[in-house]
Amino acid sequence: MTSDRFSLARRLRAGETVHTGWCGLGAPIVAELIARAGFPAVTLDQQHGLYTMDSTAAGIAAVHMAGAAPMVRVPLGDFAVVSRVLDFGAEGVIAPMINTAEDARTFAAAAKYPPLGERSSGPLRALMLNNMEIADYVAQANENIVTFAMIETRKALANLDIILATPGIDAVFVGPSDLSLALTDGKTLDPHSKEVDAAVGEIGAAAKKAGKVAGAYTANAERANELAARGFRFLAVGLAAAMRAEAFVRPRAPWWASARGSVANRTAVHGASAHPTKSPRARDPGPRERPLRLQWPSARSRDNRARRATRACRRAISPRPRSRRRARDQ
Repeated sequence: MTSDRFSLARRLRAGETVHTGWCGLGAPIVAELIARAGFPAVTLDQQHGLYTMDSTAAGIAAVHMAGAAPMVRVPLGDFAVVSRVLDFGAEGVIAPMINTAEDARTFAAAAKYPPLGERSSGPLRALMLNNMEIADYVAQANENIVTFAMIETRKALANLDIILATPGIDAVFVGPSDLSLALTDGKTLDPHSKEVDAAVGEIGAAAKKAGKVAGAYTANAERANELAARGFRFLAVGLAAAMRAEAFVRPRAPWWASARGSVANRTAVHGASAHPTKSPRARDPGPRERPLRLQWPSARSRDNRARRATRACRRAISPRPRSRRRARDQ
């Protein structure tokens, strides 16, 4: 067996810049679709996302079989989960709020086998996904499992060099939103502020000096490209939530506000009674006059469908009784 099975570590060692899709929706099929879209890695978010241990195990397998490297961001302070997701087959782990040398040592101990750490041996699912023998996996894991310590606080910035020097820590990862809160004492959440940008530059320079990889979460492709130009080589793009917001949460004007069906237009022609809430014959201007956007059905539409379904069920369960006159005549 060769270490080529660990594609993330291999790419980073070769000096590549790796972009990872970021998935917090808790649906393994979504993570698989992101991998099949061409991302070389996909990160499943347990900290702020909806991934449970069951969906994480399924998501890691889906990403792996789609040809990408599965990553997991574990919950805050839950280092027992680190070795568990690695046993599931993750190729790397992102641990939030690593603020001190002790935090870094505890994280590394859970992720690395002796002598670097204290990880227990039992990677059954990882062996199945990689078609490896346990001796081969254990021999290669310390070098090829990538550990990312998240830098998100003033304390972490003060201890940055010590964290980077901790054996078993392979990389640092910037959490820009929490970092902005920390740098402004909770007053501002701005991941692109001048204070955050200066801290990002400091983190990148420290990682380069230590010979470690610098990574960061980015909200869009433009920010990812900007940080790549500044030497960051592991860049997360918040893709799944952005797709959800674009597809389903994007606001749309109601149909009566369109050009020919607007309230103002009908009021000018027909008077105040033409208001859609008062007019029983308010005309739907039709699909050609409405912007075509993917969104959930309106509350009015859902209510109407629910009423029709309820009436149909009642008729099926309890047919309407015959009238008294028909019963008497018979």
